[in-house]
Amino acid sequence: MSSKKKQPWAICTNCSEFHSDSLINQRCTMKVGGKRCKGTVKSELKPDAWSECQDCEASGSVGGEICISCRGKGWLFNGAT
Repeated sequence: MSSKKKQPWAICTNCSEFHSDSLINQRCTMKVGGKRCKGTVKSELKPDAWSECQDCEASGSVGGEICISCRGKGWLFNGAT
């Protein structure tokens, strides 16, 4: 089994990409349609805003393939709480 991925603590306001807390209040670094995302990374620090993906046990992969439930992130965003 793969090791668990670190819990994200921030999410982009535009593309919903997960980020670490080091990018909070900065512009998103993701590319959307070949262009840099115009969103801002906002904090989601409440522990119940995130849950481990049960399908991959927070590893991001199942049977050596990217987990389709969490798109390889290992975590699911439950929404603002």
